[in-house]
Amino acid sequence: MSEFRLFGGIEADTGGGLVPLGPLRQRTVLAALLMDAGRTVRIDELADRVWGGRPPQRARGTLYSYVSRLRRVLRGAGPERRGGGYTLAVGEPAVDVHLFRDLLRRARAADDRTALVLFREAFALWRGEPFAGVDTPWFNAARQGLVIEREVAESDYVERRLRLGDHAALLPLLSERSAARPLDERIAGQYMLVLHRTGRQADALAHYRRTRATLAEELGIDPGHELQGLHAAMLTGKPLLAAPAGPDWTVQRQLPMGVPRFVGRTGLLRRLASELAVGADAPVVLWGSPGVGKSALAVRLGHRLREAFPDGQWYVRLSGNSVRSRDPGEVLAALLRASGQRPGDIPELLDDRAAAFRSRLAGRRVLLVLDEAADAEQVRPLLPGTQGAAVLVTSRSDLRGLVASHAARTTFLEVFAPAEARLLLADAVGARRVEEEPEAADRVAELCAYLPLALRIAGVNIAARPGRSLADCAVELAGDGRLAKLSVPGDPHAAVRTAFDRSHAKLAPEAARLFALLALHPGPDFTVEATAALLDAPVAVASRLLDALVTAALVQRTAGNRFRFHDLLRLYAAEHCDAVPDMAAAWRRLCGATGISPLSMPRRPSTAAGTCGCPVRVRRPHASATGISS
Repeated sequence: MSEFRLFGGIEADTGGGLVPLGPLRQRTVLAALLMDAGRTVRIDELADRVWGGRPPQRARGTLYSYVSRLRRVLRGAGPERRGGGYTLAVGEPAVDVHLFRDLLRRARAADDRTALVLFREAFALWRGEPFAGVDTPWFNAARQGLVIEREVAESDYVERRLRLGDHAALLPLLSERSAARPLDERIAGQYMLVLHRTGRQADALAHYRRTRATLAEELGIDPGHELQGLHAAMLTGKPLLAAPAGPDWTVQRQLPMGVPRFVGRTGLLRRLASELAVGADAPVVLWGSPGVGKSALAVRLGHRLREAFPDGQWYVRLSGNSVRSRDPGEVLAALLRASGQRPGDIPELLDDRAAAFRSRLAGRRVLLVLDEAADAEQVRPLLPGTQGAAVLVTSRSDLRGLVASHAARTTFLEVFAPAEARLLLADAVGARRVEEEPEAADRVAELCAYLPLALRIAGVNIAARPGRSLADCAVELAGDGRLAKLSVPGDPHAAVRTAFDRSHAKLAPEAARLFALLALHPGPDFTVEATAALLDAPVAVASRLLDALVTAALVQRTAGNRFRFHDLLRLYAAEHCDAVPDMAAAWRRLCGATGISPLSMPRRPSTAAGTCGCPVRVRRPHASATGISS
């Protein structure tokens, strides 16, 4: 296996020793690709890295020449053309820069003694200045970034040694670091601490005076509150039990108000609370269709676990606005500020913020609730590195990428069982009304497809009309425009259709087309083959698009590799059906594939069909799969 070195020069070892990589510019191409190992670097971006905004006239041809030579010297393991750029398909551990960063991540998540070993392994990789001899703006910035990463890591390393009481041995190192970086208050504090703990209080106070004078002269500022606090503690003789390496910790209790009388999910609540209370070693993901109660369950869990997480419970709504989800870098900055870190100490780069966040949480008991995550990529930078910090994620997607990368444990939330639905309705309209009209209550729950959001909305609307019977309300709800009725007047957020819209808007066009066409299928569930007929596409294409709908929790996979969606989603799909240009042709293809009579398609919309006129049948989601199926 090839190994690549970027510290101290640009070198490659293919197993038989170092190989000649050619002139500096050719080696620069290799380094530029290694910095994004396994990912495609666009040609224009690669040229900018290599020539610094002054590429030659035939930059593409020159890059191709360099890449061809690198393939030869690397014995076929060199860069490959992919899309609009080049990719070097090597694992990150084979590149010393990426191995360095991985060792730092592991060190910050480890106990003190293990961390020291990992930090030393990381520092040993530095054989000199990164990318020695390369002088372009991109590489100069990358070099400076790596230097800063090492300096921060050295302070983290010193902090671990301080916690282990290694004070006297640190005096020479901290004396040297303080002289080299007189404006670094973290180093100044660490140096003062070891001076104090080795009996040199006068020297510690003198170093504070020198640091204060230097900061005033060079920057016109006073020392920060951490350094001032350390100085005050020394003057008053207050015991110094820990190094003042980081800002004070602020305990946060950010969970929003939960549902006062939470209904259902009893067994699931008990199981998840037990898993999370001990400090889960992997994220726990709740996912399911819109309106199924993921956020309510997560908040309920968080409040139940308050005592298990004394260092705080953080809540982050990741959905952002309707245009885009929240950026993880923005979220990390907010979390670092919430933890007590000064804004000026928050790093600029995403990876650095993630590392700082993991460092802040090391050894602490914190519950982090990440609500409405868009995808796994949004969640990964927000994951802490220690077991004591538990993470609970909700999403409309199954986040299977997080399962692959971080062994996340996922739970799919089903709609309510009929008994749970009746309890929820009784909570909204009053137990007495439900007891007096049990069949009507069950009919309302059925028309809500047992979806918790729909049940709550129907319940508050019924409660607002105390003079009407439940039977009359059920008849009204069963009429045309059911989705429009499942909304709270004057509140656009309290509407079933709004919840569906958010998921539908994120679908790719071809998946959205399939979702609409599935409303044509009259049976309780459907197969990949029936889906392929609707699309007039190969089974492989239909399977891929169905998987996209399953991932978005708009369609559910059942036993026997069949698929279904609940009745409210079926009605919502029917509303989009008219917009599909070949709806009629899709119906004929479905009939030809399944033996359904084409004449069974109504000419006009039926009461339960939505707007496209397709034969939608209202069924309980827990009913057995009877009727037409394909």
